[in-house]
Amino acid sequence: MTVREAVVADHPALARLGTQAFAAFGDYRGSMSRWLANPGIATLMAEEAGEPLGFAMLALLQEPDGIHGNVLAVCVDPDRRRAGLGATLLDAALDRLGAERERFAMSRIIADVAEDNAPALALFTAAGFIDEGLSGGRYPSGQRVRRLVKPLESSTIPPC
Repeated sequence: MTVREAVVADHPALARLGTQAFAAFGDYRGSMSRWLANPGIATLMAEEAGEPLGFAMLALLQEPDGIHGNVLAVCVDPDRRRAGLGATLLDAALDRLGAERERFAMSRIIADVAEDNAPALALFTAAGFIDEGLSGGRYPSGQRVRRLVKPLESSTIPPC
């Protein structure tokens, strides 16, 4: 299994995979294609023998308090779940965002997860994310959104 940056030729297969995997949270047919085509969103893909097994989508977000990393999605083929692939994809996404930490003075990485998505909550918590509670948002199918945050330590020496 390898993890690599997705290319345009991968987009149809990843859109199908994401639409299927996220069906419980709403109709993502249009959203998946738009996210994959957005140059501001990076997609890392896990594959084996040329077949997509899953992906992670990430971006940088400008918020009032600064730029933050955002893990938009971690998706694993339903037939390949519970084998550590989600953790592998999340680690790759965190490494990629972490590499930009100093350049953009990021202090945290955020992820939004449906409150009833126990596997995703466990995945992010195991990776050091802190549950900040309900964000006030809802998924298209009505699930409430929990905001998870992973604080980043700066390696920059503070001024005297």
